[in-house]
Amino acid sequence: MHNVSNPEIPRDRALPFFTSADFEHMAAVLDDMPRFRSKSMNRAAAAILAGMDHHVRMQKTNWISYARAKSHYTGKGMYFGDDYTYSNVVTVVDALAEAGYLSEHERMPPSPRGTGIQSRFIPNAEKFQSVRLPRFRKPTGALIRIRDRGTREMIPYVMNERIDREWKWTARLNEAIADMDIAFSGGIRRDGDVCYFENSAVDLSQQSLYRVFNDNLTLGGRFYGAWWMSVPKLERRQFISIDGQITSEEDYSNQHPKFLYYLVGETLVGDAYDIGEKYRGEWRDPIKRALNILINAKSYSEAVGATAQHVNGSYAVARDIIERLKARHAPISHFFHSDLGVKLQNVDSQMCRKILDTLVIRKGIPCLSVHDSFIVREGDRQILLDTMQEVIENTANPVLDKLKDSKTSSVSVLHNPLSSRSVLPCSSRGGASDSESESESESESKRNRKTIQNRKTSGAKKTITTQNHTVDQCAGLDTQEKRPEKVMEDIRDFRTSIDTANAPERTVAPFSDDCRHDTQVKERPKAAWQPRKTTVPELIREEERRRDARRNGKHTRTGRE
Repeated sequence: MHNVSNPEIPRDRALPFFTSADFEHMAAVLDDMPRFRSKSMNRAAAAILAGMDHHVRMQKTNWISYARAKSHYTGKGMYFGDDYTYSNVVTVVDALAEAGYLSEHERMPPSPRGTGIQSRFIPNAEKFQSVRLPRFRKPTGALIRIRDRGTREMIPYVMNERIDREWKWTARLNEAIADMDIAFSGGIRRDGDVCYFENSAVDLSQQSLYRVFNDNLTLGGRFYGAWWMSVPKLERRQFISIDGQITSEEDYSNQHPKFLYYLVGETLVGDAYDIGEKYRGEWRDPIKRALNILINAKSYSEAVGATAQHVNGSYAVARDIIERLKARHAPISHFFHSDLGVKLQNVDSQMCRKILDTLVIRKGIPCLSVHDSFIVREGDRQILLDTMQEVIENTANPVLDKLKDSKTSSVSVLHNPLSSRSVLPCSSRGGASDSESESESESESKRNRKTIQNRKTSGAKKTITTQNHTVDQCAGLDTQEKRPEKVMEDIRDFRTSIDTANAPERTVAPFSDDCRHDTQVKERPKAAWQPRKTTVPELIREEERRRDARRNGKHTRTGRE
């Protein structure tokens, strides 16, 4: 059978900025390295060159993108350091292009409309392969990151109590990982800490983790950064050892589909990726990707286009797979292409955090995570399985119950308030439908707008009818007695105020628990609108006269004294 799975089109890589690079060490090796008057710009040049060298060593062929718009660099110092500025990056990249360090360079002028298309370049590999630059480790950077889902750019944020707590916990986890004896014996060849495979490479010096959220702290939140996350699955399960012992890897199978079945109160039976005899064998990986795409996509057309990339670009095959998946998972098909996946990622990230906290932080058992998969020593396998089951019951199920029991609207389950379709099943929804609630809110908004416009009329005379409502508590009936209409002037301008001191009292029937045995209580009616005795400007001038009198040590009689 032909190869049904195509590798993804490589996405442009964000500009690697190695803040640990030293300018003088690199300038000693590169004779034609551009020099600048500013020390900050020299440090930026070293950081960019070190990142380009690492890019070449990792045998990456994709483009490196960077921005030529000043707005992109606002607040990014918290992620890349103080030297990551518009003037530094743009000036250094242009100088490197003139010096021949770039084989291709596409400059995109900044657009006031913000098209989102950035400038990009490809490093000249010959420049870096002809010399051996000092090796600088890629910095971990911010341990908590928030990324814009649309532009995929990092969003600056203000540190709060929750972020500070998660930051400190992640730092503590990285310290524990640094003390582990982790070894890898796989790969085709080595170049220092870089291990090469058939179609990829990993840097074995990168052991620190960081968390990436999407738009806010309730979406995403998975762990990234460690080298074992990029190792091919077969290599990872065979050639990783901890403390000199062989390891065992356990994962949550069919995790997101099981989450969705849990939301509708059903159980997934069989393999979630089995959609018939036609799509078995080597089709499993494309089917798995297609199901994940269906859960994460925002629309049907987006799901078809993304799925087609994994089946040799065939849209007909992509549509057939999607329709088969919908038939296979009919109970949860209304969740498909509803943009719910990023919310489920937040659930599995909480589960991953709980497992790492229990094993690594609390019990001191070495454990490596790959999203929903975990690697431990063979002797700790049963402890891992028990912990994973406890996390399902104590962490995942309560979070999913909150989603399942929510009866307000799709906003409470989905993060996207613009979604007009609830992801909850019909049996879980309460009250009116979304369209009914929208029409009711719209009509109410029109009524309120009309009321406000009527109140803006200044100096008009209106007739107000007051009604007395008598409540019979024992019989449980509401009776209504009309009182004679009372005509009064309603003058609503800046001279109008509420005078409740002179409002007459009226007797009403008791209706609270504190009022029993037909006890009569006094209640003040709603305040009547009456004109002010003085205007606001007069009050201001009066206060200014008092202030001046106090300053001068005199007592001035005002109009109200």
